[in-house]
Amino acid sequence: MSVQHIVPPEVASNIVQHAAGDRQTIFLLTRISRSFQEAAEKALYEQVEVYPHPRYYPLIRTLSSCSRVTGYVRFFTMARTNIPIPSDFWEAIRKIVVRLRDLDRFIFEDQTMQNGWVLAPPQGQAADDNKSWTLSAEEARISVPWDENVTAFLNTQDRLRSLQVLAGALENVPMASLWTGALPLLTHFEGPLMVADQLLQCGVSLTHFKVILESEDDISLLPLVVPSLNRLPKLRSLAITHLPPEMACSTVSAICRNCPNLQYLGYLPLPMEHRPRMSVMKMLGRLPRLAYVEFDVRHWTPPVAGLFQRPFAVELLMVARSLRSVFFWNVVDRGCWTWHPESVPTLTNTEQEVQGGHAASGNTNTNFVGVEGWRHQFQPTNYTFCTFTWRSIV
Repeated sequence: MSVQHIVPPEVASNIVQHAAGDRQTIFLLTRISRSFQEAAEKALYEQVEVYPHPRYYPLIRTLSSCSRVTGYVRFFTMARTNIPIPSDFWEAIRKIVVRLRDLDRFIFEDQTMQNGWVLAPPQGQAADDNKSWTLSAEEARISVPWDENVTAFLNTQDRLRSLQVLAGALENVPMASLWTGALPLLTHFEGPLMVADQLLQCGVSLTHFKVILESEDDISLLPLVVPSLNRLPKLRSLAITHLPPEMACSTVSAICRNCPNLQYLGYLPLPMEHRPRMSVMKMLGRLPRLAYVEFDVRHWTPPVAGLFQRPFAVELLMVARSLRSVFFWNVVDRGCWTWHPESVPTLTNTEQEVQGGHAASGNTNTNFVGVEGWRHQFQPTNYTFCTFTWRSIV
């Protein structure tokens, strides 16, 4: 009689975890025995990236034909590429997307901006049928034109917490709308202002909000969108990219009225003139929890860099005492100034006070705001406004 040795599942999982990072070893474990197959396949297919290259075709065929294996995927990436992509490749990606289930991250980018249909509900099922999708993600990045395919997909995402949209609607195409009550768990959003306006209309409850001004239409729409931010009482992080300098004062004023709980405010163009700049500083002082501010100083002539940035950080600290860090964006770098009050000695003043006809002396401690206590960090960057500070606020 032959004796079969069965490896307990927990032992198989520990062995697979020990081999993490060595995909060749994990692949071999899938073929040793059925005891290792499930644990090894889960590790092998947990993170999947697909490209239109012959090297990836076996993986694509497996994922598009085997729902069991596709169910192991937790991170799926279809990244943009400049390689010409045949139509049968998109058909295969479509089959994979339909089979995906519970994901931690879903990234779908199309350089041609012509294949949003891959995200559409399966053929033969209504676009408003939530059961038409098994794919459910917690984080998504989508780079296809905003249309009915994208909104039909997002209407099914009741687990989505973070959404990054890299493209707006095409010209002369009506703006597709989301359902009222769609994306009930969404807290983080980054994308064009037109798309952001659609999210606000459907009633999302955002805490972190990054708006990208892509066109003149976006700039003209901004004064209408900012007042609607009062619908987001939990909003604590707001970033607006490419804001024209002439709109700085009016935009900051509207933000301070409608977003009183902000802890982070990003990419504001800092006025060069003294009076408009001090006006912006005073308005920022109305935000009692403001701790992080990022200024855009790319329009300054001459450029303000290095130690010349510190006086402006001091100006802001004088009115915003909860301030921790100030960032200054130049064309190719980002200067970070962090306030460390513990490194500044408290100065003691001796004051003479007269009480009840008797002279008395007393000591009072005063925290002076000066150039001391600031630490500077220089951060070269080739990608303007591409940071994650706005996302990290808790």
